[in-house]
Amino acid sequence: MQINSLGAAMKAMRELLQLTAMLVLWLVVVTVLIKVTGPYLDLVMPALMVLGKTLVALMLLPMMLAIALVVLLVAVAMLTCLGALILHRAGR
Repeated sequence: MQINSLGAAMKAMRELLQLTAMLVLWLVVVTVLIKVTGPYLDLVMPALMVLGKTLVALMLLPMMLAIALVVLLVAVAMLTCLGALILHRAGR
């Protein structure tokens, strides 16, 4: 009986650690994006909000799939920021 409860406790701790790692990763990504796109934050913030909501949904998936999708989301966020900067400098 104790082995099962110990296994469940270990699984819960692992999931908590994974959740914490995902949140820290998201915080780092958002901080870097805000630092880089500071003057253009009004152009980028809607994309960041959508990415944040998607990240919360990703936390319900298995870890490796979630990591792959987070990497994809970071790439999309960076392309969105670059697109916002290009459009802003082009005057559109």
